[in-house]
Amino acid sequence: MKTKQDTNGETVIDWQSYVDDDLMGSSRVNEAAIYDFNGSKLASTPDFTISDSEFKEIANGFNGTAPFTEKKDVTIVETPYSTVSSDDKELFSGESISGGVLIYKTGAVYLIVTYDDSIEPEACKSAVESLTEYFKDEGW
Repeated sequence: MKTKQDTNGETVIDWQSYVDDDLMGSSRVNEAAIYDFNGSKLASTPDFTISDSEFKEIANGFNGTAPFTEKKDVTIVETPYSTVSSDDKELFSGESISGGVLIYKTGAVYLIVTYDDSIEPEACKSAVESLTEYFKDEGW
């Protein structure tokens, strides 16, 4: 587990290091963010911020209110992504004109990543799945 000291000297999870080291460090992701289930951004690449309405769309896609499997597209950081696949429980995959998005839900967070046409979708998926499985193993 990657940790750091917060301003009060408490040990907390260093979510940013997972974005920087595990996702961006894989060179298989263009943008990445980790959000908790309340919509708070825990970590992200610079300028990759999901709007409140986009977050609600993600949450509703996974909680059954507006399942991804019933949608034609999902908007992430103002880019529409056509639905490629979703199980409405843990994974959404979408594509745009110039790349794609993967959204994974673990026990405590959403991992949201984008990739462009220079990155193979399966390579991106492999990098994100690896971190997703680690988070699940840690109980997150």
